[in-house]
Amino acid sequence: LNPLKVTVRNKTNEANAENGCVNHNVPDFPFDPSRGGSHTVSYGNSFFIDRNDFRMVDSEDYYGLAPGKVVGIKYCNARVRCVDVKVNEAGEPVEIICDDLSFVPGDDAKPKVTIQWVPAAGAVPVEVRMYNHLFINEEVDDDTWEQQLNPHSEIVVKTALIDSSIVNHYKVEQGQHYQFERIGFFVVDKDSVFDASNSANNKLVFNLTVALKDSKPVAENAAATGAAAAA
Repeated sequence: LNPLKVTVRNKTNEANAENGCVNHNVPDFPFDPSRGGSHTVSYGNSFFIDRNDFRMVDSEDYYGLAPGKVVGIKYCNARVRCVDVKVNEAGEPVEIICDDLSFVPGDDAKPKVTIQWVPAAGAVPVEVRMYNHLFINEEVDDDTWEQQLNPHSEIVVKTALIDSSIVNHYKVEQGQHYQFERIGFFVVDKDSVFDASNSANNKLVFNLTVALKDSKPVAENAAATGAAAAA
């Protein structure tokens, strides 16, 4: 949702003549591969992670990426260590420089966590609409309900990025649903634009339907909901 660029400075081009990319097969249903289906993602010299997965100052209770720290890159068994951070005038990170430990002899550091990512090559910009509770209080008074409206009940993110497999592998159409890993379930909005003749004209809009933290049944014997393909 909030892309932060990662550049791998030491990755060689031996795997592929173009940007050192290695293709990895990812199951459409990561938590139930028996359902079948897969798509390809390419791990190259640059990719994006979410800003929530990086901190300038590490701590014992934080498992994301930080200066000097190692994390795993999901689905491709890669391990990267943050060796430098480029920041803007406000001191905010704009690019993370990493080393791929596969090309660092003797560095067998084990990551505590793997994080999701989107390849920089072919990343698709999308608009994502996140929804929260309509009111700030559980019980709303009839005479003051307008004052109790949640100003953050809808958050529109216009700079989100998803992997190109969303348009290359799936049939994206209004009403179709997907699971975005670690975020929630989304449906394709009617405001989306699809131009089969020129993908540059496409505008993909996804609406949150169920956040992952709310998606589990309230009881063990409750009916399980169907999983959507991860994008």
